[in-house]
Amino acid sequence: AVQADPQNKEMRLNLAEALTHDRQYDQALEQAREAVRLAPDDPLAHRALAALLGRTRQPEAALREVQAAIRLEPNNPQNQVLLGYEYAAMFGHLDDAVAALQEATREAPDSPMARNGLEQAQTLKMRVEAEIDKQRAVLHDKPNDPDAHYRLAKAEARAGDLKTLSPTCGEPANFALTAPPLIPN
Repeated sequence: AVQADPQNKEMRLNLAEALTHDRQYDQALEQAREAVRLAPDDPLAHRALAALLGRTRQPEAALREVQAAIRLEPNNPQNQVLLGYEYAAMFGHLDDAVAALQEATREAPDSPMARNGLEQAQTLKMRVEAEIDKQRAVLHDKPNDPDAHYRLAKAEARAGDLKTLSPTCGEPANFALTAPPLIPN
């Protein structure tokens, strides 16, 4: 179908979604990027590319696409939802994730995606904060233990407090937020 009408953005987005379901992510990204090239002023194309980039663990690139969608359509709560999910996927941005999802919930209080995302982000933040408290207690008992310092710095970085992060402990966190659909409704 795309070969018959290569300038059709909708066909490219539908193909990207189908390829994603088949786990053909490189080809899906190619189609989504082409959709954005064909329709650079279409927030849906940017959201779809952002969701796919997030799904393929490219949160910084996904964040840029979400921000493009927000510039084009600032009052669409789907943009804030996707922004929250992308922040949650980035190391040290849980506060940003919660803030974006709170904004989405304010803009669309009936949105299950916004409410569920906010609940997941807040739960994850509480778990990370509990881990920080636990690691602080361990460090209090073992102040000269380098592993205790490392674990505390890592937990603080997950929560967004990068002040104590050493250059050797910056590894991506394994976030458990359920990804939004590739092409949000």
